[in-house]
Amino acid sequence: AGLADTSLQSNRCFKIVNEAKRNPVSGNLVGFKIVPQPSQLILARPGSVTRRRARVGEYHVWVSRYQDGDLWAGGRWTNQSLEEIDGVADYVARKENVRSQDLFFRHTYGLTHNPRVEDFPVIPH
Repeated sequence: AGLADTSLQSNRCFKIVNEAKRNPVSGNLVGFKIVPQPSQLILARPGSVTRRRARVGEYHVWVSRYQDGDLWAGGRWTNQSLEEIDGVADYVARKENVRSQDLFFRHTYGLTHNPRVEDFPVIPH
């Protein structure tokens, strides 16, 4: 399990492979190459209620071992709690080995809304 941010300087990508299966033509391990898109992460101050409720916005990539019931990246009760409960940060905190296991690869993007001066006090739909 783990987490990471994108990197524009190195064009960071991630490969998820099945170490037990090879492509019959190339001989390479079969898998996926994921190129996460860089985007602005959460702007809320660390320690604020908003930040504690949206830990999913702290990193671009979250990887955790698959478990039934790990369904809420942003937490089970995101808008009804003072902090993220049963969310992706909790899944990654278990620090389970994901090698040769079923896993969740979550990519956070497009999270932050940057209001314009003309949007205040009413934000249009």
